[in-house]
Amino acid sequence: MEMTFKGFTNQPIENAEKVIAEADPNSGVRMLRVKRIGQEAPSKTAEGKWLNSTPQNVPNFSAVAYFFGLKLRKELNVPIGLINSSWGGSSVEGWMNRDLVDNYTDLDLKQEIPDNENWRKPCIMYNGMLKPFTDYVIKGFIWYQGESNIDRYETYASKLKDMVTLWRYEWGLGDLPFYEVEIAPCVFDDPVHSAKLREAQYKATEIIANSGIVSTNDLVGPEESKTVHPKRKQPIGERLANMALKKTYGRDTICAEFASFLGMEITNDKAVIMVKNSAGGLTVGEHTELTSDSLIGFEIAGSNHIFHPAKATLLPYGIAGSDRIELSSPNVSKPEAVRYAFKTYAVGNVRNSCDLPLFPFRTDNWDE
Repeated sequence: MEMTFKGFTNQPIENAEKVIAEADPNSGVRMLRVKRIGQEAPSKTAEGKWLNSTPQNVPNFSAVAYFFGLKLRKELNVPIGLINSSWGGSSVEGWMNRDLVDNYTDLDLKQEIPDNENWRKPCIMYNGMLKPFTDYVIKGFIWYQGESNIDRYETYASKLKDMVTLWRYEWGLGDLPFYEVEIAPCVFDDPVHSAKLREAQYKATEIIANSGIVSTNDLVGPEESKTVHPKRKQPIGERLANMALKKTYGRDTICAEFASFLGMEITNDKAVIMVKNSAGGLTVGEHTELTSDSLIGFEIAGSNHIFHPAKATLLPYGIAGSDRIELSSPNVSKPEAVRYAFKTYAVGNVRNSCDLPLFPFRTDNWDE
């Protein structure tokens, strides 16, 4: 969420120069970038300044947040203020209070962390960069974080729920909306831990009321497979905005729901996946012909837990409106589990009729 239009070394933002050049100080979008200051105890003050969207200021704006704000401004025709409280590389524990963090045992709270690595410390962002703003009347939260919790994926959904509950309590404005972003496909050391973190992100939205998640599975090309900062930020910001427009502002004509796994049936040597939120029918990615072997990213396994690439076919084959996918492999005679784009880096091409991707998923709970 922190990544600005300046980008990082060898990691630019797509169309950044154009967006900066066209920035309009009268756009009605302002941003307050909270200074990165970690505090060991809750603070009443923080540093930051409200800035208009001028060509001079926009380079230092969060790209995702700015695209989110521009879309809301265009659709709602009201001024949009964005409090950008973010710190790249921070963990979810950094945005929780000490009472909540103490409930978990998977983080060594006695570990000595040097001051120049403040971003690794628990609670300090909550104390110094979030707590001071709880007197603001706000409309909701957008959240894009996760890479620093990959090794603690098992508790991530629960921690996120605790964090959101805390934030809502602090603001006292009811069940404020919470919309998060799936971490992008990226090559990490472990083959599936990041996939399990994405799974935890999705599960979090199932246990957090008034929440949602947008997928990024279709936004990262092979040339970006080793970067956690893919260049395409506009689709992410606009997908978040569309979710807010539909779920928070009641714009029912906007399509914001992503296709996701619903259930599985197994018949002989084939598995059939049912998908929800197909929005009138599943299809395949851009510039891909609809043929029996055009769906990519699926794997199938039997009782030996060994996954093989699966032949995937929309049912009924080639007919619009399908929300089922048939899977098979000559190497698996009795299927037991299916996975879709469930790896550290794996890109699928299944989409719903709103042109939104199918969330990565697995039907098993195997450790491997």
